[in-house]
Amino acid sequence: MSKVRIKGLSSYVDRHGRRRWRFRQRGYQCPMPDPQSREFADAYAAALRASETGGNRNSLARIPAGTIRALSVHYLQSQEFQALAEATRTPRRRIIDKFVDEFGSLPAARLERQHVTKLISKRSGTPAAANELLKVLRVIYSHGQRHGLVSIDPTQGIRKVKDQSEGHRTWTDDEIEHFRKSYPSGTRERLALELFLCTGQRVSDVTRMGRQHLKGGAISITQQKTGQPVAVPVLPELQAEIDRIDLGQAMFILTDRGAPYGVKSLSQWFVARTKACGLPDGLSPHGLRKACARRLAEAGCSPHEIAAITGHRSLSEVARYSRAADRLKLARQAMHKLSPDMEREQNLANQEGRLANSHTNNLKGNEK
Repeated sequence: MSKVRIKGLSSYVDRHGRRRWRFRQRGYQCPMPDPQSREFADAYAAALRASETGGNRNSLARIPAGTIRALSVHYLQSQEFQALAEATRTPRRRIIDKFVDEFGSLPAARLERQHVTKLISKRSGTPAAANELLKVLRVIYSHGQRHGLVSIDPTQGIRKVKDQSEGHRTWTDDEIEHFRKSYPSGTRERLALELFLCTGQRVSDVTRMGRQHLKGGAISITQQKTGQPVAVPVLPELQAEIDRIDLGQAMFILTDRGAPYGVKSLSQWFVARTKACGLPDGLSPHGLRKACARRLAEAGCSPHEIAAITGHRSLSEVARYSRAADRLKLARQAMHKLSPDMEREQNLANQEGRLANSHTNNLKGNEK
């Protein structure tokens, strides 16, 4: 039987031959009771909270005042940071830890705009990473200003690095149909595809979806990343897959062992299945979220209607997600709205063309 690993927990044998347990994560460590004991669950939860807020490594009493580390830890221990969704806290904490490890001992007030510009320029080859660092520094110094810890914001006036990439590639209709033909109705792969495509939600939300979210013919869920509540009507193709799931199953998608997927593991599994059926590299679950927005745009939905499905708060983000919409189809829809007679005239022109072709063919037949 394989051993179950608990994140941050390790053991060792002391000089008396007794096995000891300890928790170590993000620079915080503490002794732990035996994992089989009744006290373990509460002790482990407390250790996780301590490591999340900095624990003994980031105790403000031990950090020189006025340093970048002190400013960063003040933010990490704030209600502002703790109120963020876990999907936002974790990567943000990672960026802060890395920055503090390199520059934490320096005075926070000495960080100037020229220094930040240089740091961002160094990362210009990876625009997303550069922009995330800029965003995090801006948040930290804005927090510091509100609490009187610093009087300057060295990120002020610095623009984001332009990202020429389109991010996750939007799935085409042909690729979607190829996947459907490869994985018939009733398979886990088909269920995952329809959940991603028909709801337009992130992986972090699809992993949590279950029958408890079905209300009035819609999937109602609060997005983990943004806290935005959405209610997405269930399309027939998705309902057909849901009807095949065991009624006693807690969540829609489970592993072979009947356990819930993690966000990363579900994404990796799905990408592997796309490659296994012969689809090209670069297709991901997030690309299906974008495909959902594209299809809604092609159906003539307004940005506000699309946002009601995807949960985007910014209409510019909706526009970016639906950029792959069929421009010719949208252009025709737009011109028909401008001139209702255009469609009728186009139909008449098509009919005249068909009649002319028919007349020509008849003449050719008579000549024979």
